[in-house]
Amino acid sequence: MTKQEYYDYSKTYEYNEESPYTGALADGVEEATILSGEVTWSADITWNESLEQYEIFKTWNDHDGHFSNMGEGPLEDDFLNDVYSFLQSKGIDSAEVTY
Repeated sequence: MTKQEYYDYSKTYEYNEESPYTGALADGVEEATILSGEVTWSADITWNESLEQYEIFKTWNDHDGHFSNMGEGPLEDDFLNDVYSFLQSKGIDSAEVTY
């Protein structure tokens, strides 16, 4: 059976992240704050014939500028769960996916 070569998926999320780390306010860290905003995650999902898997290339944009593009973005795990759900709706099992 021939695989569809390409899918794309994107979603915008609202976030509230405690900085410098989760629990900082409770620990009494001075100048700890809650960063609020929106982040849009996008995925290009391409069939790799040699791996026999779909490869996910993720990008994200923090619309409020609280996070740089270095490292992990806010709500990355939520986005990956949503990507896997999207792919499952297309009949693609998570064992066929890598990133």
